[in-house]
Amino acid sequence: GTGQRAKALGRPVAGKTGTSAESRDAWFCGYTTQEVAVSWVGFDTPRPLGKSETGGKAATPIWLAAMKAVRESGPPATRLDFVPPPSVMVREIDPNNGLLAALDGPRIVEYFVAGTEPNETSDPAAAQADDAVMDLY
Repeated sequence: GTGQRAKALGRPVAGKTGTSAESRDAWFCGYTTQEVAVSWVGFDTPRPLGKSETGGKAATPIWLAAMKAVRESGPPATRLDFVPPPSVMVREIDPNNGLLAALDGPRIVEYFVAGTEPNETSDPAAAQADDAVMDLY
């Protein structure tokens, strides 16, 4: 998404950008498994930042610079991957129909609250030749 620049941190990172109506505020809230920070761009007296100033463009680079500075001045970062809690099921899903991926079929990784994950396996041969397959993302 619009926060892709945060990947430049070089370790697992997650975040969300935001831009308010009329581009009066832009922000990025990002986190690793060890830190969390929010960068905000705006004026004390609200007014538009400019039509091309978004969370991804204006706030994410500030967040990234701050997080890199934390790493340079603090203890060495340990590369820790995000681990879903026990209440979250991780499944390989067929992107064409949302069912569990067949052994030889296409697949994407999806996360589900326990009990909501699909329990049927996709049959790649079942897709009709005239079906239009669209990417989910």
